[in-house]
Amino acid sequence: MSAEVSLDAPSANPSEEPSKKRSEAPSELPLEMPPETLSKSSLEQSQKAPRKIPISVQATTVETLHGKEPGSQSTKKIKALQALNNKTNPARAKTKTRSKALMTLTGSALALPGVFGAAPSLADTPPAASVLSYRVSSYQEDDLAQDALLIGSPERYDIDIHQLRFSAPVGERTSVALESSYESMSGASPWYTLESVNGDTQVAMSGATIYEKRRDITASVRRYYDTANLGVSLTVSDENDYRSNSIAVDGSYTLANNSTTISAGIAHSDDEITPTDALLFNRVEREQRNNTSAFLSFTQIINQFSIVQTGMSSARAGGFLSDPYKLADRRPQERNQFTWTTSWRRYFRDQRAAFHANYRLYDDDFGVRSHTLDFAVHKAVSRRLTLVPSLRMYRQTAADFFTPATDFAFVEDLNSSDYRLSDYDALSAGLKVNLQLGDYTLVFSGERYTTSGSQSPAIVEFTRLSAGVDFSF
Repeated sequence: MSAEVSLDAPSANPSEEPSKKRSEAPSELPLEMPPETLSKSSLEQSQKAPRKIPISVQATTVETLHGKEPGSQSTKKIKALQALNNKTNPARAKTKTRSKALMTLTGSALALPGVFGAAPSLADTPPAASVLSYRVSSYQEDDLAQDALLIGSPERYDIDIHQLRFSAPVGERTSVALESSYESMSGASPWYTLESVNGDTQVAMSGATIYEKRRDITASVRRYYDTANLGVSLTVSDENDYRSNSIAVDGSYTLANNSTTISAGIAHSDDEITPTDALLFNRVEREQRNNTSAFLSFTQIINQFSIVQTGMSSARAGGFLSDPYKLADRRPQERNQFTWTTSWRRYFRDQRAAFHANYRLYDDDFGVRSHTLDFAVHKAVSRRLTLVPSLRMYRQTAADFFTPATDFAFVEDLNSSDYRLSDYDALSAGLKVNLQLGDYTLVFSGERYTTSGSQSPAIVEFTRLSAGVDFSF
């Protein structure tokens, strides 16, 4: 039930919508907020690859709540109990192989207290092994179509991301983790839009001269109890025009029936925006914004092979929420957001596969409402190789003040032509490969993201590739 962070990229998660590729936030979040809900409001900031969230303030996924490190004390005790059961009950010995395969495959999906009849004390146990992980990812947006280009460069963003994470147990009741990431971004971004004489909307792009870097570091500690755990994390993120400091606290508690878990958390961030070339382009020189959010979720074991989770979250953003890199972009100074998520995990023993299904409803007072539905199959090809194909469908309505063409006449007090606030549909497909070689686990993943139905020609489509390795010792 630990909510520790994983470096694995979200499986086509809203992970994230066109421009919010959240930096491999909590264990494979298949349900993420739309891109425009990031703590950063500038286009450049929001389009910089995966924005990391130290502790998710959405209804956390089952993997995040209950994922255990390979070789945890809990897994070892479960194996010992199974071995004893096989010796005292010969009829069960025939299922030994399948039981072991079940534990191996469902380590991230069904590693729940009580599934194998273990004692309550197994519910919250820190990982027994230290883990060092590295990920490198490449995110590339498709170029803007020539017939949609008004001025500037059609080349969109290319982003390279490097992540390093170390986690380790400290004693029998505590674990610590330290994670750092480095991102470099280059390309062009939309500046404003205009309606042409024939009624089509065209995009004025910046030159392909943008080059920025981002560095962040997250430190976290988690304390484990017999039926609960509590964690806190601190994150500092810095780039040339944006700085963010955040703190998050979350925990979970397993009820006496040993099959129901309640989780909750709260997070707060303070951000400072200092846009580049502020005087040259009449941008704000320095602004502040903040975000406070909280979540509550319930996870229920249905039987040995199935679990469900439902939860809700609420967030409030305040301060400067407009995009300083867009012309005539005027947004409210407060945004209230609500999210409801439901997840289902089912293991099919004969097929040695686990099916994951997730639904998310998102609504805010900007007028944006979205529905996300995604599926994944975790298929154990062999004892060492696991394949995870995934599919994600997304639908979003436009913000009340969205306009396809930039309103330079200031007819309305609020106005934005940001494509992330437009209505559109999105479809993404991905494949992840896990290969275990002794103490090492190799991870490879790819994702293709496409969109349709948007009034904005600036809407993004992208390809993301990732590779990495985990070393347990």
